[in-house]
Amino acid sequence: MSTKAVVDASVIMAALLPDEPAQPAARRVLERYVEGELELLAPTLLPYEIANSLLKAERKPERGVNADAVDEILERLEELDIPLKPIPMSEAVSWARRYDRWAYDAAYLALAEREEAPLVTADKRLFNAVKGRFRWISWIEEFA
Repeated sequence: MSTKAVVDASVIMAALLPDEPAQPAARRVLERYVEGELELLAPTLLPYEIANSLLKAERKPERGVNADAVDEILERLEELDIPLKPIPMSEAVSWARRYDRWAYDAAYLALAEREEAPLVTADKRLFNAVKGRFRWISWIEEFA
């Protein structure tokens, strides 16, 4: 039986982009998923949030991420085939208000509670904002 966890875009980005501080831990999480030791899931917004982050990285030459690298990362992400679950917008907004977060962060929080699974993140702002108020949050390096 595998452990279940909700993963946010920051974990995927940390695993797949060069020079990310949490890269070793994020890669361990993805390896556990590929090996069947860990069941990952995310809200349906995950691919769009990742695509947006990749485009931001591509537009900053100092990041060393070009269009070919973005295309390769997108292919790798599709191969991972992380199951995506819908979160109603009204639920995301309710969670966002409750925890003073943006709706996309709130969608991950809502899914984690619904699935009774930890939300694994490499997003320091999100983690620090809810770590004492939301019992499902898990810092990537502590989770991996």
